[in-house]
Amino acid sequence: RFKIIKFIVLLLLMIALATWIAMRWNVWFGNPEELAVKPLDVPGHVLLTFGDDSEMSRNVSWQCDTALRPSHLELACLEDEDTTRIEATGEVFESRKGKAAYYVARLRQLRPDAHYSYRVVSGRKASPWYSFRTFAPGRDKFSFFFVGDVQDTIGGIANSLLKAACAHHPEAEFLVCGGDLIKRPANQYWAETFRDLDSIGQSMPILNVTGNHDYFKGIMNSLERRLDRKSVV
Repeated sequence: RFKIIKFIVLLLLMIALATWIAMRWNVWFGNPEELAVKPLDVPGHVLLTFGDDSEMSRNVSWQCDTALRPSHLELACLEDEDTTRIEATGEVFESRKGKAAYYVARLRQLRPDAHYSYRVVSGRKASPWYSFRTFAPGRDKFSFFFVGDVQDTIGGIANSLLKAACAHHPEAEFLVCGGDLIKRPANQYWAETFRDLDSIGQSMPILNVTGNHDYFKGIMNSLERRLDRKSVV
């Protein structure tokens, strides 16, 4: 009788475990239906980040069209109204649902503690003007924002929260994202992320770490990433 009871309890536990796995399977390994890529007609998805040359270096990236066009960045220093033109490099990236052209301009002659305005140009189409500030090197302290697991839903409130944080802490110099910017790995969620960063990512350098929600999910994808990490180690 004890063996029968033990068997029934074990069977119930296995059924409960199987039910739980079945309920969570799509969350762990499923992907939502991805909308087709809609390339931007004018330069957009503009992001400012740090460069790799010095504390004063910056990179600006953007997207426009499906084919590469002659592209550049126009940079104006507000202290002396001096304007320079910085050529951009680009490439066409094709995903499962379409393709788009992406560009980057590298700013390497910035002055410390200065205000700049800039816009990006691809072909004959230009973005709005944005602005940012560089800070004096060698300071004793600095401030920055850190956010993690944003996973904002379509039409969410992350943009308003980030704007409120910037308004309360104007001294912050950059934004660090600790991964999982998006809820699911699909174009519509990436579009929401760029809306979240609108007016912030163009004026404050963004440092981003990719999380598991930022990847296309699947058993083989997970195994391949683990093997890649082991091979690196």
